[in-house]
Amino acid sequence: MVTRIHPFLCAAGVCALMAFALGMPWSGRAWLWQPLSGAGEHHLGLLAAWHGRLMVLAWGLLFPAGILIARYAKVTPRQRWPEELDNRLWWRLHLLLQSLGSLLMLLAIGLILVAAQGATSRARWHALGGWSLVAGVVIQVVGGRLRGSKGGPGIPGDHYLMTRRRLVFEYVHKTLGWLALVLSVPVVLAGLVVADAPRWMFLVLILWWTALVILLIALQRWRGCLDTYQAIWGPADCHPGNRLRPIGWGVSRQPERETFIRPATRSRAKFVRGH
Repeated sequence: MVTRIHPFLCAAGVCALMAFALGMPWSGRAWLWQPLSGAGEHHLGLLAAWHGRLMVLAWGLLFPAGILIARYAKVTPRQRWPEELDNRLWWRLHLLLQSLGSLLMLLAIGLILVAAQGATSRARWHALGGWSLVAGVVIQVVGGRLRGSKGGPGIPGDHYLMTRRRLVFEYVHKTLGWLALVLSVPVVLAGLVVADAPRWMFLVLILWWTALVILLIALQRWRGCLDTYQAIWGPADCHPGNRLRPIGWGVSRQPERETFIRPATRSRAKFVRGH
């Protein structure tokens, strides 16, 4: 059974949520606009407010989108893989989204440092998690610069030959990326608590992250995650990287002898895990 989320179902879900919100009694809607603490009014400085908005945009939208594109768009629906190799659209989009997310994160840090709010116990935990995320992004950027050369058939390169340098990059980059994304959820929620944000923000973020998890599961089952190495150089056994085990959870590799089922078809694209 193909797990594919139809656009009409998504639209119907959004309309249902809007109808539910509009149909709520006034008291229910007023409850949604109240701060998490139940206080009568919500007060937050302009700089702190923009800090939260930029961080939510970076960690709630840009970074997850960049990860999903890098994971599931290495072969596009109209691409005739393995006849057509090394489609760099995913790489350009991944680099663009992660760079924008990093810039917004740095801007948000500058805003909160200028605001210089008091450090409550909750704020300290939020700050600790936030600085951990910043450290993770810095490691990702530095690691990306140190990942080595690409290479190719007849051209020595760290990626093509899958040298130790490239293997270390692959394990660190993928593991740290997922850990940072998971950590961002409690850090952002802690920020809402520190800011005593309206309840509707908390609920919207929970719904948004739930939708992302559902999308991740659907893409994993429908398209599968093709190994980056094969997306670039194909499934031929003559390429040295195809003799190694795929790196990362749910990453799969197709044997040279099998025919790739194009994602554009209604059938689910199937890959075989590396040995």
